[in-house]
Amino acid sequence: SVTRPRTSTEDDEEKKEMAEAAFREWLKRKASEPHTPRASPSREQICLHLKEDARHRMYNNWLHSRRFAQSPQTNGETTPSSENAQRIFPPS
Repeated sequence: SVTRPRTSTEDDEEKKEMAEAAFREWLKRKASEPHTPRASPSREQICLHLKEDARHRMYNNWLHSRRFAQSPQTNGETTPSSENAQRIFPPS
């Protein structure tokens, strides 16, 4: 038998039905889980988090500030000064 091409409305309806079925399954799973209170962070955990956050913010400000920008270096090496260049590469 020859199958006729599906219309977009049939596709949309099928997708909608599948999405609704998946949502219903998710609701069933969610309802079957025990209802426990969400664990809140302790005061110490909150303080530690805020300290870490402030530290990272300081690092970011420091790294991205123009005041502390590094001078450009090529391949992580500095350019040898002329007397060092003479010592390393003696003229032949």
